[in-house]
Amino acid sequence: MSPRAFDDVAECVESTLCRVGPRIVLALPLGIGKPNPLANEFYRRAQRDSTITLKIFTALSLRAPVWRGELERRFLQPLVERIFGNCVPLDYVRDLHAGAIPKNVEIVEFFLDPGALLHVAHSQRHYFSTNYTHVARDVAAQGVNVIGQLIAKRSVEGRNEYSLGSNPDVTVDLLELLAPQRRRGRDVVVIGEINRQMPFMFGSAAVPAETFDFLVDHSRYDYDLFAPPNQPLRTADHAIGLYGARLVQDGGTLQLGIGALGNAVVFVWSYGNTTIPRHLRDIVITEYGVADLRGRTDQEVIAALLNITDSRFQDALKREAQLAGKLAPDYRIADMHRNNTPQALEERFVLPRARGLFSEFPFGTDLTREEIVLAKALERLKDKSATDLSKARTVLSALLSRGTPASFRPYLQRMELDSPRTREQWLWQRLLVQELKGLER
Repeated sequence: MSPRAFDDVAECVESTLCRVGPRIVLALPLGIGKPNPLANEFYRRAQRDSTITLKIFTALSLRAPVWRGELERRFLQPLVERIFGNCVPLDYVRDLHAGAIPKNVEIVEFFLDPGALLHVAHSQRHYFSTNYTHVARDVAAQGVNVIGQLIAKRSVEGRNEYSLGSNPDVTVDLLELLAPQRRRGRDVVVIGEINRQMPFMFGSAAVPAETFDFLVDHSRYDYDLFAPPNQPLRTADHAIGLYGARLVQDGGTLQLGIGALGNAVVFVWSYGNTTIPRHLRDIVITEYGVADLRGRTDQEVIAALLNITDSRFQDALKREAQLAGKLAPDYRIADMHRNNTPQALEERFVLPRARGLFSEFPFGTDLTREEIVLAKALERLKDKSATDLSKARTVLSALLSRGTPASFRPYLQRMELDSPRTREQWLWQRLLVQELKGLER
């Protein structure tokens, strides 16, 4: 049966409520797979009508970067306008951060933007921990009765074809799990919101029209899609990648998670400090090497981890292991593993980088050359202003500094600080110049 088409999300939501009732358990995919206008309309209806209960199951509800302070605004605002364009923000994300989620609404997420919701009470209470493999099973068990997905549409020989586009895996699994319930007469409404900027993906992401009960299709919902800009790869990341690549055979498959590679090892005998059960420990990679932990005793595991640990912390960790009775009292770390330092690591990459290898953005970036440098300078300034005392020292140093190299002009123009008009702008300029000088040293 062909899906019912709507050109307005409000009409679609109204029809959904008429069909399933005022208790909505809405499943939305990760990231940009969310149909933001549709999700916003469900949320607004629940805001206006307390007889509606809305429970949203999703993950990675992203928002555009938010600046704090004038310098951050000058850097971020042009970047946000360029990258995020007219992307429709999620109302519930705004209200999560404002502590304004209505009592009849519950936002449950199984994967969060790292660190973004540390002080958001609603998110902390309603975080849902599950293995990604089990997401569809666990969400289905919560009584989902509405599924919403941003989808792609194309026409082939006069026939419309549809694709789940982004993050289709959980949706495909969820639809399969719910199919028996739907055949038995349980009402589960599947809604596709068409966005012509969504890439058309094939394989299991390409689905027939009858997958959907309702379709929302209007050009005003073709908002810009976005992904957060790639983070720079540091020397430690490249080193870990090199060690990891050596363990993968040609033609093999490597599964990667979301986010930057870690720069340190969680040091695997206090169970509360590990991320997997002890019997599943396998191979650990740091920027200083590889530790194969398979089939080894605790002492052998600890010794192998010490060999790939930053040398600044090796002795303290070794003593802790010895005090715990996990390492022999006379154990000595071999000299060949005693030079695990950031400085030594950087020196190993000097010649390859001189040949054009190991760039910060090997997969490209949305940032301009000036923005890459400015991001580093502003991060330095942020670190040096962490306390009132360090901030005072930084400001005093900037006030005493003199001269602005001509090569800094493009950076100052990008920040609209090339011709300061107030004392405050002049101070911002001096602070920025000071950090740009520090990057050149």
